[in-house]
Amino acid sequence: MHQEQEPEVTTARTLPVTLPADTDLVVVGAGIAGLCAALAAAEQGVRVVVLDAHQPGGRAATISRDGFLLNVGPHALYRAGHLSRVLTTHGVQPAGGVVSGTTVGVLRNGVAQRVVLGPIGVLRNPVLRPKSRLRMAALFARVPRMKTAALAGRTVSDWLGDEPDDLQRFMEMFIRLSTYTHAPDQFDAGAAAGQLQLALKGVLYPHGGWATLVASLRGLAEQAGATVIGHAEVESVTADGDRVEVRVGDQRVMARATVIATGGPDTAARLTGTAVDARNGLTEPIAASCLDLGLRRVHEGIVLGMDQPVYLSPHAPLADLAPAGQGLVGVLRYLSPGESPGEPAASRALLFDVARAAGITEDDVVMERAMHRLVVAHGAPAAAGGGLAGRPNIEALGLGNVLVAGDWVGPSGLLADASAASGENAGQAAAKLCARTRS
Repeated sequence: MHQEQEPEVTTARTLPVTLPADTDLVVVGAGIAGLCAALAAAEQGVRVVVLDAHQPGGRAATISRDGFLLNVGPHALYRAGHLSRVLTTHGVQPAGGVVSGTTVGVLRNGVAQRVVLGPIGVLRNPVLRPKSRLRMAALFARVPRMKTAALAGRTVSDWLGDEPDDLQRFMEMFIRLSTYTHAPDQFDAGAAAGQLQLALKGVLYPHGGWATLVASLRGLAEQAGATVIGHAEVESVTADGDRVEVRVGDQRVMARATVIATGGPDTAARLTGTAVDARNGLTEPIAASCLDLGLRRVHEGIVLGMDQPVYLSPHAPLADLAPAGQGLVGVLRYLSPGESPGEPAASRALLFDVARAAGITEDDVVMERAMHRLVVAHGAPAAAGGGLAGRPNIEALGLGNVLVAGDWVGPSGLLADASAASGENAGQAAAKLCARTRS
C-alpha cells in the first residue's frame, strides 16, 4: 500500500571509508553482474573499484537463521549456463547437490499426483488425457534439438496454442520452473525454449548457498586487482566527455568508464538521468512470493502447480543448507508481471497449502521465513520486442562510457546467467574504452 511520506531532505552522507578520487572503471553493484564485470575488466589490467550500497552479493546473498542457510528465494545454478562457465574457466568448481530424478508431484485441484516423466511414465501420465500424452512425448523429444531462434518474436501462448489445453498447462508448468516467469501471453517462446534446453543439462543447489558463488567471484576479481567496497551507495553517475563522475555521499570518484550493474532499467535511468533504450524488449519486473520452511525431518519430492503457478522443492539435505537430519524446502508462487501478491497472511496461507499438499504439516516446521514479494528479474524477454535479441544492450543508455549489466541486459541467458554474460561483456567493453582514453 502506498503511504504518503514527508518530503525528502537531501544531505551529503559521510562514508566511513575514503574512496579513491580517480580510477579507470567504477562498477556500481557487487552482485553477479557487477563482480563478473569487475573480473573481466581487471584481468585486462584496468584499475577497478566496485561500489555496493550493501554487502556484496545482491540477490545472490545467503543468510543464516536457526542453523539453516537461506538464499534470497529458491534458485539453482544451471550447470551449462554462463555463470557456471565463468566460474569453471577460472578454476572454480561449484560444489553442491545435483537435482536428479524423473518423478514430480503435479498439483491440481489441491491434490498432488505422482507423475513419472520417463518414456514409460509418459504413457501413464495421470494429469493428461491419452491424446495429450502422445503429444507430450513428441514435444519433449523435440525440445533438446529445437532451433530456439525460430521461436523468437512469438509468445509462449502462441507457441503452444495448437496443443490441447491440458498439455499447454503442463508445458507452462515446466517453463515456469526453469524461467521463474509466469507471463505466457508476453514471454518470448525462443527464450523459454532455450531455458528448457538449459534445464535439461542439469541444475545444482550450491553447498553453503549462493554466497559461496559470490565469495568465489569476489575473490577472483580482487585477485585480478579489483577493489570491492560495501556500504557505499552511489547517488548519481554523470558522464562528461571522456570522464565519468560517480557521486557517493560527500565523495566523488572520477573514472574513465562506469558499469551500472545494480537494479533494473529504472535504476540506471535514475542514476544517470537518461532513459534506457529498448525498454519494449522487456516485460514488467518478474516477481514471486516465497516461503522458506526449515523442517525437523527430511522431505523429498518436488511439487509443481499445473492449475496454479506454484512450486515446492526440497533444497536440503540435497545441498548442505540445514542441520543434520533436518530439511529445508522452498515454496514459491510465481506472480505475473504487475500482479500484486495480495495480503501477506493470505499469501502465506496459499503457500502453506502447497506444502500441506506435499505432506508437510505445521508441526514439521521449526523455522519459517516469508518473503511477500521478491523481484526475481528486472524484466523477461518480451516477444513483442523480439525476444533475447530485443533486450536492452550494454550501451542502452547511449552515453558512450556508461554501460549497463544485469539480468535484463543483452542477448544471452536468463536470470543469473544473463547477469554473468552481460557483466562479462560490459567489463570487456569498459576495458577497451579505458585503453582508448589512456592512449
